[in-house]
Amino acid sequence: MAKVDDTAATEKPVETEKPTSKPTEEPKETMITEVGQTITTKNFKLTVESLDKPKGNDYVKPSEGNEFVEIGIILENISSKDYMVSSMLMFNAYQDSFSINEDLMAHTLDSQIGTMDGALAAGKKIRGKLAYQLPKDWKELEINTDFTVLSFSSDGEIKIVLQNK
Repeated sequence: MAKVDDTAATEKPVETEKPTSKPTEEPKETMITEVGQTITTKNFKLTVESLDKPKGNDYVKPSEGNEFVEIGIILENISSKDYMVSSMLMFNAYQDSFSINEDLMAHTLDSQIGTMDGALAAGKKIRGKLAYQLPKDWKELEINTDFTVLSFSSDGEIKIVLQNK
């Protein structure tokens, strides 16, 4: 006759410690919806300074039914490390949910404020603009700012969502 081991049925199961859950952090604000608003991340402070609609000049004008839209941005490096900023790689724009590109001709209208491109040393700021050509009846301009692309930071994204008023 075979011997049956019935100790497993009578032993109490070993209780394992349940992982303690960390208190959930309040989500940090990651969306700007108005000119003048600022969001601060671990390494950066981003402010939407302006939304302008320049008419153009004798040589540079928007296409029929369109308008130029310029978003003025101040980006401050509040870290102790130097970073690079690129308007083409860090800023992805959408007009009424459709992907759009910057309008390079619109940048030529105001030589006082450049593009959002360049080196950004620790503790310094960069002021620039993102310029687009949009239909005059556009409703929403969304600009996703991804700090992880060139800066090699873990700051993530800030979304700028502005309405046509």
